[in-house]
Amino acid sequence: MPALLCEFSAPVKLEYKWSDQQLTFLMRHARNDFSRWDAAQSLLATYIKLNVARHQQGQPLSLPVHVADAFRAVLLDEKIDPALAAEILTLPSVNEMAELFDIIDPIAIAEVREALTRTLATELADELLAIYNANYQSEYRVEHEDIAKRTLRNACLRFLAFGETHLADVLVSKQYHEANNMTDALAALSAAVAAQLPCRDALMQEYDDKWHQDGLVMDKWFILQATSPAANVLETVRGLLQHRSFTMSNPNRIRSLIGAFAGSNPAAFHAEDGSGYQFLVEMLTDLNSRNPQVASRLIEPLIRLKRYDAKRQEKMARGAGTVERAGKSLWRSVREDHQSTGLILLSQNA
Repeated sequence: MPALLCEFSAPVKLEYKWSDQQLTFLMRHARNDFSRWDAAQSLLATYIKLNVARHQQGQPLSLPVHVADAFRAVLLDEKIDPALAAEILTLPSVNEMAELFDIIDPIAIAEVREALTRTLATELADELLAIYNANYQSEYRVEHEDIAKRTLRNACLRFLAFGETHLADVLVSKQYHEANNMTDALAALSAAVAAQLPCRDALMQEYDDKWHQDGLVMDKWFILQATSPAANVLETVRGLLQHRSFTMSNPNRIRSLIGAFAGSNPAAFHAEDGSGYQFLVEMLTDLNSRNPQVASRLIEPLIRLKRYDAKRQEKMARGAGTVERAGKSLWRSVREDHQSTGLILLSQNA
C-alpha cells in the first residue's frame, strides 16, 4: 500500500480514493509521520462531510467503531512520538473543516465537530485518562520530550473535558490550579470553555484577577472569551468592550477580542440573524476614525462571502456596503491590503 507525498516540502492537494481500511492501516503502520497524520485527517474528512449532510437532514451523528479504534491504536502505540500522537488526536478547527465544502454551513460544521469530539471522548475515555495520567510531570522542563508529553497530555484533556461532566470538571480544575506553566494553565482554561464545564466561570475569573494588568497574557483570555461556543457569546463580547484590560486604542486587544470573534468563531459570527455581521460593522465603523489599517484586517471575514448561502451573502454584502459608506480611508486600506490576493470586494457587487 503506498504512503503518498511523504517527503514533499510544500503543501499538496491530492485527490485519491482511499478506503477506510487503507487509512486506518496507514494511521497505525506508516513509517512516515506525515503519512500517519494525513491518513487521520483524510479519515476524519470523510465523516465530517457525511455528518454535516446528516445534520442538515436532521439525522444523528454516525461514526463507525473502526474510526474510534484507529485513534485508540494511536493512543496505545508506545513507540509513537507523543507530539505526533497529539497532532493526530487534534481535530481540525471549524475553519479548517469548512475548507471541505463548496457551500459552508458554519453552524452545522461546529455542531458536528462537537458531536465528533464527544463521541471520541466517550469511546476512548479509558485510554485518554490513562495517557493523561501517564504523562504527568511534577517539574517543568523545556526539553523536546517534556514538551511533547505536555502537548499529548493536554490533547487528552481536551477530549476528557467532553466526557463525563463531574470527572471532567475535577480534572480541568485540578490541572489549572496545579499548573506550573502557562501552557498547562491555558490548556485547562481552554478545555473548560470549549466544553462549557461548570468550573469555567470561576477559572476565567481567577485568571482575570491574577493577570488583568498584563495585556499580552490577557490577550489569551480575550481569545477564549471570543471563541466560546456559548449561546450568549456575542453578548459577552459586547460586555468585554468595557473590561478593565480592554481598550480600542490597542491593536492587540482589538485582534484578540473582536478579531477572534469574527475570524475564529464562525458559528457565532455567521449567526443566521446577522447579529455577528452587525457587530463587526459597528466595530469597523468605530475603528475607521481610530485606526483604519487595523480595521482593514478585521473586515476580511465579512467580505469573503462567495461560499455562503444566499441569505448570508446578502447580509454580508449589506454590511460591507455600510462600512464602505462610513469610511473611505478604511476602504482604501482594504483595497491596498487585498489588491494582490484577487479578493473581490463585496460592495462592488452589492
